[in-house]
Amino acid sequence: MAKWDANIEARNKPEFEFDVHKEFHDIISRTTFGSNFSKGKQIFELQEIVDECKTFYIAGKETTANLLTCLILGLHQEWQNKAREEVDRVCGQHAFPCADNLADLKITLPSSSNAVHHDVRIWGEDANVFNPMRFLEPRNHLASFFPFGLGPQICVGQNLAIVEAKIALAMIVGRYSFVVSPSYVHAPMKLLTMQPQYGAQMIFKRRS
Repeated sequence: MAKWDANIEARNKPEFEFDVHKEFHDIISRTTFGSNFSKGKQIFELQEIVDECKTFYIAGKETTANLLTCLILGLHQEWQNKAREEVDRVCGQHAFPCADNLADLKITLPSSSNAVHHDVRIWGEDANVFNPMRFLEPRNHLASFFPFGLGPQICVGQNLAIVEAKIALAMIVGRYSFVVSPSYVHAPMKLLTMQPQYGAQMIFKRRS
């Protein structure tokens, strides 16, 4: 965020645009493996640990960074405002979330876009309407909501991913407002995961 603020001050403008998809991939990489290769190497010297961490890195960095590409909140300003009000109420204005209040952040809990989560038989006729609060309600069907899989193959990093994403998103919505840039081209592309083919350009404005 210091880099984002410096960008605003350097341009002497109240807002700036950048590709959030690329930015979050870089942030998650540095958070997990240090600020550069030498630091990352010091963390993971043993080959067997490196091999294990490759799996965590690819699965965790790729999915969490894509999750934080917050196009949805950029498109749905009413929910962005609700999330910001929640962050201000729970954390205090311009304050960061912590372990004591993280569980109180409900709207900022990101949700998956798996096809089953749009099933009208489970979620009702408004299943295609963006409403993060619907995922807080218990459902009778075991597989009605499984963004991290089910059974023995469930993601071992799900708790870390949710905490990481909630902290990052709460810090962003608490400090900035943002909209999808006119330069954004909607072209979802599936490689290992679903991601924007041409990036996800958004315009950020720092709150006063």
